[in-house]
Amino acid sequence: MIGKLLTSDQLKMKRTSLWLVTILVPFVTVLLKLAESLIRYDYYVKEVNKTGDWWTTHLNILIGIMVFAVPVGITITCSVIANTEHQSKGWKHTLALPLSRTGVYVSKFTWAVICSLISALLLTVGLALFGLCLGAKDPIPWIILFKNSFGPYISSLPIIAFQLWLSMVIRNQAFSITIGTVSAMVGLFLNFGDFTRWLPWAYPLQSFAFIMSEKGMVPNPDLLLMNLLGLGIGIVLLFIGAKDFARRDIY
Repeated sequence: MIGKLLTSDQLKMKRTSLWLVTILVPFVTVLLKLAESLIRYDYYVKEVNKTGDWWTTHLNILIGIMVFAVPVGITITCSVIANTEHQSKGWKHTLALPLSRTGVYVSKFTWAVICSLISALLLTVGLALFGLCLGAKDPIPWIILFKNSFGPYISSLPIIAFQLWLSMVIRNQAFSITIGTVSAMVGLFLNFGDFTRWLPWAYPLQSFAFIMSEKGMVPNPDLLLMNLLGLGIGIVLLFIGAKDFARRDIY
């Protein structure tokens, strides 16, 4: 049954801007990074000469861009997916069919995750092209690029679960988008507290291959932990959201 629901949702989403959002988020992220590197070209030349590591030096600033772009992209993705039903007033028809409400919810969550992983893959390729455009002489560190691209998305599974639930149960998508955008901005500062760093909105900031320390950029010792936390809490929130959706009257 879940396979048929996924296919049905795919057909519905063909007429939406979902795929544009999926492509646009990594494209804009790389474009902003490229513009920043060109504007501060002399600075980066000095930093690369100092550290001897072209990729780590350039990817440092990417953290500040991605930690905001990833949650906002997820917010818009979940809103578009839910709005395919809200806008056409299709909930009454969909939920009247002999389908499991939990299955309907899981299908839409699955598509939100698929779109996020596609964005992560496009970001990986975009970062590799970014290095080639700027003439990076060091070999492309594919493992680091994959970690930097997929890590924040994997740890953002709780955000996907929360934003999808919000978009599904509330018809006015301006509300869910506002909540998601504000949460993304707040997430920039949550990492600095002993308690707040364990809130899901702080996970993307802690899910990069390297982090800044007193010694400069060093490998992130919490990368695996943050990804596992994101995966575990995301599944729990998915279960809670699906149960809540199944008992609600959605119109």
